[in-house]
Parts: sequence; C-alpha cells; structure tokens
Amino acid sequence: MSSRIAPLTVRLVALWVLIGASYKLFSGSPNDLPPVVREFFLGPDLTFRLAIAIELSIAFVAILRPRAGWGLLALQLAVFLAILVQLILSGEASCGCFGSKVKIAPATMFAIDATCLAALLLPRPWRNLKTEDERRLSPILIGLAVVAAWIAPWAIIRSAPADLAPATDAQGEWKLPEELPRYADLSPETWVGKPLAETQLAAWLDVEAQMQEGTWIIYRVACEHCARYLRHLYETFDPAAGTFYTYVRLSEAREEEGREVDPAHLAYGPEVILPALDWVITPPWRLELEGGVVVEAVYEGKFDEQTAEQAEQVEEPAEEPQSEDAGPSAVEKR
Repeated sequence: MSSRIAPLTVRLVALWVLIGASYKLFSGSPNDLPPVVREFFLGPDLTFRLAIAIELSIAFVAILRPRAGWGLLALQLAVFLAILVQLILSGEASCGCFGSKVKIAPATMFAIDATCLAALLLPRPWRNLKTEDERRLSPILIGLAVVAAWIAPWAIIRSAPADLAPATDAQGEWKLPEELPRYADLSPETWVGKPLAETQLAAWLDVEAQMQEGTWIIYRVACEHCARYLRHLYETFDPAAGTFYTYVRLSEAREEEGREVDPAHLAYGPEVILPALDWVITPPWRLELEGGVVVEAVYEGKFDEQTAEQAEQVEEPAEEPQSEDAGPSAVEKR
C-alpha cells in the first residue's frame, strides 16, 4: 500500500508548491518575498526570479520523478516552515506565498506546509518509491522541464531595469515610459550624492518640475509606518523654519481599500503621484535635497522607536558623582 501512496503524495505536495510558484510567476513581485529573503545580497529582483526558478525546478522533478525529487521537496518545505516561523514572530499579516493577490496568514500557511511535509514523509518515500514506473520518462523530458523552469522567470516577468533612463517626447519633454512594467525597484540609499535626474525616480517623475530644495517624503497610502511618520511631521511642523515637504506617493492598485495615511497630514507641501505599479521599496523614506542633489536618504520606518529611545535618555536623571572631599550631608550635620 505504501508503495502506491508514496508517489501520489510526492506528486500532490509538488503540485501544491507548483501552484504557489505559478502565482508568483504570473502576478507576483519581490514585495511578496519574506523580508529575510528579500534582503538577500543578490538584490530583490534577482532573488525573486531565482526563488521562482528553484521552486519550479523542484516541483517539476518531484512530479516527473518522485524518487529523485522527494528529498529536495522535503528540504524546500522545511525551509518554508523556518521562514514562516519568523513571519509569525514578526507579526506579518500575509506570507506572500501566493503573491500579493492572495492573502494567507503565516500561521495558516505554516499549518498547511507542516501537513504537506508530514504527508510527504509518512509513507517513507526513501523505502517505498520504486523506479520501474519512472523509467518510462525520458531524462531529456525532465531536463527540458528544468530548463523551462529557469527560463520562465526571465521570459515572463517584466520589471523595470535598474538603469532605466527617463523617456522624452518629440519636443524633448519628459514623459512616462510607453509600457509600464509589473514592478520597479527603488533604492534611495544609492541616490546619495547624485542629482535627482540621475536616480531611478527620474524615470517615473518629472523631477525637474519639482522643488529642488528641502525634504522629500516617499510614502504609500496603505502603510502603517508611513501614516505614523506623516502624522509626526504634521504635528511637529514649524512654519518659522521655512522648510516645506514634497510628498511622493507610491501609487498602487486598490490602495484605497487599505488606506492608513490621513490626507490631512499632507498639508505642508505639494504631493506628486507616481504611476500605479508594484513598487519594490519599504517606505517611508526621507530625502534631503540641496540644489537638486540628494545629500541624505534615511529610512524612517522606525522613527517612533528612535524617538522613544531619545525621550528615555532625556528623562533619565544624570547621576552626580559625589566628591571624596565633599562635606557631611545635612543628615550627618544633625
């Protein structure tokens, strides 16, 4: 019985992994990756494509040749579970396993993946998988499936290149690209020391038409950290300082459904809206400009924690060291 169940469970679990990879392939973005994966040194775009290619490869091998693929499939599920534990502990609302279109809580996905791993191992595939039925499949077919898995993420996914130059019309005026990609990566930390016209932002916004001095705030409407930071800027704004803001809004589909930012907190400067893409960036970011050049780029997502730490330091009374030569205290005098 186990010899018949083992290949079936391997293929069913592999199909589950294949479905998740397909969602990311056709509708996902690097934003769907867990933070620990997205921050990999290869960069979010390349890491996203590699993750899909690896998932597809393992799923195809496990479906076509369970005896060769069950071990890789089990290892992949174990990695998934470890990542999901981190997401649960960090309080993430969705695991991103099926892209941004399908929201599944990390705890729910942990239960599903743990069940899949148990179902995969219970029939003891290391003992009960036979090779007779698999010999009918040509190794060439399996090789072609793996090659297709590695071609698909680069052939299907359209993203904006990191060095995308601003487009212009026949009169030389700035314009948006003719075709918008699925997602675009913005890395403000790499803009320091550069004119805005030479940054990634220049492809999506006519930066020359905006204020070239002061503070720019990059934010999302459906971003809790952005909402807190913008409220903080609104409440602490000093008109006498003469410094106003440029609010750069990362427009996204269905953003109003999860709105966190209060429009009233955007009162001290113009707002510019970028086209509706999946923006690969974690806002809010603060840019300081001098003469159109970015002199500082700071991630402000943890500003409230830093403010609380500074407040604690101020409230802590400084201990005055008592001199050895000091006279007797009032108590001692009495």
